[in-house]
Amino acid sequence: VLKEIIAEIAMPEYLRYPTTTAQIENGQLDVLKKSRVTLRGRANRALETVVLDDGNARELAIDQKQFHSNPIPVDEAIRATLAWRDHLGIDATPPLAIDIRIREDDAPFLECRNARASTAILPDEVARFHFAARDDFGVRSMRVDWAAIMTEGTAPTGSQSYGGSHLS
Repeated sequence: VLKEIIAEIAMPEYLRYPTTTAQIENGQLDVLKKSRVTLRGRANRALETVVLDDGNARELAIDQKQFHSNPIPVDEAIRATLAWRDHLGIDATPPLAIDIRIREDDAPFLECRNARASTAILPDEVARFHFAARDDFGVRSMRVDWAAIMTEGTAPTGSQSYGGSHLS
């Protein structure tokens, strides 16, 4: 009998998140697309064999009562079975069905809260903009680039800059 099966989840590199663990309950696991999953489990007796079959059957590494898989890239949903035999020759009946479902990463959202289609200001005035960003996996930083658009005949003289960038 399996006492526990967990997944170590390495999120996609671009998120720069540490590896997390999740209990696999009822044989189901939801992960972000492009993650890598390592299955780890523990049985109540020493194991002889453990086989993960997702269309490509492979034996998993065993250490007495524990087992683990190599990292599994998750680019699409995976439907697999996990079968095992203990040191007494008793097989798991039936094998455990495991469904790894993928979740897409939503696009980040940037909002300029006080934006209007156009804003006219005098040369000695300051235009203030309030930006907010959000993402389903958090926002580490935000960058806003801007440039002034002059109507014909209103271009400033000298070396003044009307463009820029800000990273926060």
